[in-house]
Amino acid sequence: MFHSIRNSFGANNTTTTTTRSSGAGPFPLDKSNSETSCGSDNSMDMLMDVEFDDNSSLTSNESDFDDECSTSADCDDNDNMTQDDPIPTSSALNTTVAPWKCPYTIIPQFYFPGKRNCVFNQPATTSTTRKHQEIMAMFACFQNQTMSDQSFLSVITRDVLHWPSYCNNLLIQRVSGGLGKGISCSAFIHYWEQEIVPYDHTEGLFRLLKQPHNNCIKPEDMKSLISVVAKNHPSLHMLHENDHLCEKYVTAVMTRFFYTVNTARTGKITLREFRQHGHLFSILHALAIGACDINEERRYFSYEHFLVCYCTFMDLDQDHDEYIHIREIQRYQRFAFTPVLVNR
Repeated sequence: MFHSIRNSFGANNTTTTTTRSSGAGPFPLDKSNSETSCGSDNSMDMLMDVEFDDNSSLTSNESDFDDECSTSADCDDNDNMTQDDPIPTSSALNTTVAPWKCPYTIIPQFYFPGKRNCVFNQPATTSTTRKHQEIMAMFACFQNQTMSDQSFLSVITRDVLHWPSYCNNLLIQRVSGGLGKGISCSAFIHYWEQEIVPYDHTEGLFRLLKQPHNNCIKPEDMKSLISVVAKNHPSLHMLHENDHLCEKYVTAVMTRFFYTVNTARTGKITLREFRQHGHLFSILHALAIGACDINEERRYFSYEHFLVCYCTFMDLDQDHDEYIHIREIQRYQRFAFTPVLVNR
């Protein structure tokens, strides 16, 4: 091995001497000096001092090269394997490789499309169980466990659900199915578990206002609730005997509500719009307990705002056909609107 390395080293030096002696490169060497230095025995004697043994670096490099070759060969064999090949076995344990199993438990479904803040398929909490027992005890005090409309208002709507009293008629119609024969315990428990318990107050009111087969609130759905407010609020006593003015008030409030909440201008209020811009539940609750006067609620129900809109409309409608034509709207604020705005 030493002779082969020595011969190759001498051959390489000879080649290098011949190449560099031609004068190529930035540092040309003198031909006589290079041949003398390469041909002398002093340089070879220096190589004699290097010892080579079995644990030398050359031996380790050769073993590393052999390991890389064996590894690449194994990789090539694995790449060529197909699905029909048997599962590799361990020669030491003589056992097959077990199939992979997920170390984690399966996460149960926590998102239900169309059911925001829903708690279906979850165990009932202590408060829910206690509320269920309380409802059963209240219905047990009535004959055949059936409540009248007035009893349902004072016992269930206010004390149990803590909902505004203006929602009582809508709750009775939805629970009884419009039959008007009182509210049974089983019917209310079914509606309470399906439409009230899984949702918060805002979404519960949204589901009460919309029709069961729809996923949005339409203008006719809001009119029934606004009519209850107009006929029962003490500050709106002037509307109780004037059906025409009451109808105009309901239309004005419904229009203001849709103009504020339905930002997409589709004529249908979605749950997202109702939650972001409505605040209807808190407003109805404040009006029901008398926390504010009807004119202090300046978003939708203010009677003073309604009078301003109604009187302005009637002043412009000269022929009283309840439509404002182009020639009539041009008179608004002494012809303040330009023709381009009027035509638009």
